[in-house]
Amino acid sequence: MKNKSSQSEPELSRPLRAEKVSANGVEEKIVASENERQALAARFDLIAIGALEAKLHIVPKQAGTVFEVMGTFKADVTQRCVATLEPLAAHIEQPIKANFGASFAEAGSGAAEQAMSEDDLEPMINGVMDLGELVAQNLGLALDPYPRKPDIPPVEAEFGEPIVKTNPFAKLVSLKDRKKE
Repeated sequence: MKNKSSQSEPELSRPLRAEKVSANGVEEKIVASENERQALAARFDLIAIGALEAKLHIVPKQAGTVFEVMGTFKADVTQRCVATLEPLAAHIEQPIKANFGASFAEAGSGAAEQAMSEDDLEPMINGVMDLGELVAQNLGLALDPYPRKPDIPPVEAEFGEPIVKTNPFAKLVSLKDRKKE
C-alpha cells in the first residue's frame, strides 16, 4: 500500500459533527465519486476502483464522548496480479466497526478514558469524525496484499521443489515434551 503522508486532505472525506448524532443515532451513506476513487486507487496502488460505497450507523456511547460506527462497505477494485501484472478484478464486501472519540489530551479525564484505551479509538478532532477516511482505511486493510490469478501455478511449481512450511514453534513444543519425560 502506498500512503501519501504529506497529503493534508484525505482522498475520501465525509466529516460528521458529533452534535449531529441524536440519541437514537444517525444513518450515513457514502458513495465515492470518480475523482475520489481515482485518488484512492493511486493511494493503494490499484489499477482502478470501479465502485465504493458504505452504509454506516453511528450511535453515541459514553455520554456522547465516544461514538460507535457500525455498517458495511462494498468495493469493486482492479489490482495487478503479482505473477503476471495482468489486471485482476475483485469484489470486496465487509463489515466496518469502529469507535470514535476525542484524544485524552483533548477530552481531559472523562468517561471515554475509563471505558477504553486511546488505541481503541479513531480520532475525533474538534468534535468531527471523518467517516470517509474510516471507509478508506477499511478498504486498504481488505485488499489482497498478493493478488494472484487463479490459473497461475503456485510458486513451488516455478522452482520445481515444494516449499515446506513448518510451524516456527514446533521446536519449542518438542523441547517442552522432552522436558516432561
